[in-house]
Amino acid sequence: MGGFGSGRWGVSRRPLAETMRRIDLARLIRDEPAITDRHALKVHCRRGDDTPVEIATIYLEGTSNNVLI
Repeated sequence: MGGFGSGRWGVSRRPLAETMRRIDLARLIRDEPAITDRHALKVHCRRGDDTPVEIATIYLEGTSNNVLI
């Protein structure tokens, strides 16, 4: 007991994609049609004292769709 591989199976401490915040690109482009693949999104939040804090900068990059017809 207690050797390699023992313990609960299928339980991970990593966060699942379903629990993470998402950026809806379709809505973003619909609301801001001037956005292109060369723009950057800055993600902000506020501390308890209402001070804004920048968390991340996300750079958009266009890729081609490989659609087989």
